[in-house]
Amino acid sequence: MASKKSALDALRSQVLSHTGAEERVEDDAGAKGIEIVFETASPNSSETAPNLSAKLTRVLFKNNGMDFRPEDWNRLKKIAEGNPDESKIGAFGVGFYSLFSICEEPFVSSGKECMAFYWRNDQLYAKRAAIPDEDAKKDTWTTFLLDLRQPMEMPNMDEFGPFLARSLGFTSNLRDISVYLDHHRLLNISKKMREPRPMTLPKTMYMTSPQKIFTLKSVDLQSIQMDATRMEVSRWTREVTTSVTTIFLRTASGNLDVKVSKQFAADMERTTKKYPPSQTAIQI
Repeated sequence: MASKKSALDALRSQVLSHTGAEERVEDDAGAKGIEIVFETASPNSSETAPNLSAKLTRVLFKNNGMDFRPEDWNRLKKIAEGNPDESKIGAFGVGFYSLFSICEEPFVSSGKECMAFYWRNDQLYAKRAAIPDEDAKKDTWTTFLLDLRQPMEMPNMDEFGPFLARSLGFTSNLRDISVYLDHHRLLNISKKMREPRPMTLPKTMYMTSPQKIFTLKSVDLQSIQMDATRMEVSRWTREVTTSVTTIFLRTASGNLDVKVSKQFAADMERTTKKYPPSQTAIQI
């Protein structure tokens, strides 16, 4: 059976590759919302409370960003090629690789097309196909469908929830994340933001990193409100309640110029297939 840690790590990698999270990464697709749906083998739509002890057999990762373009499908087929834009980690790459730790043959649908991954002996293949118009209209979200290699336990929401909240705090486009168990919404986290405002930097502040790779050019401050709605299920009575939590925070985004040696740039290009960016950002 897949361990809870390996499953949670794979999901975290996939969320990171789509939302940005702790590395100040842009979401290529411009998605405003993400849904993570955990499915069991025998869901009961008449139950008012989710069965948190049931083993999971499938995970769907969905976002409402723009549909895949031809070049996106081509990159997905190559998996490791990723996004050639050195300032971004795209919608697939290392995060997509991690899915194979819990899933043998992922299936992806976006717009009017889909792609299935399948194994023939020890060789992985990908097949792209069209989706009938009536089916494409039923679900307009881009979806990664993962039939789990082995049943796994539901991730601990006391760990997974805070991770999602931290991720959402640093995204530029994403505004809403929901987690479902079958048809039950266990968690929803939404974000509201004010327009960023520039911060006046003191003249005595060091603007360059010790090795002079990074030079701080400006800092923007932004106020954020995050609202979390969570379903709570009593262990003894199975009674369902809902808790709502609101927090207010501020993020500081530092805009940096990047200057590295030719050797450093060559080493990075050889390792990551991307040159270092000339500009980047850091957030706290």
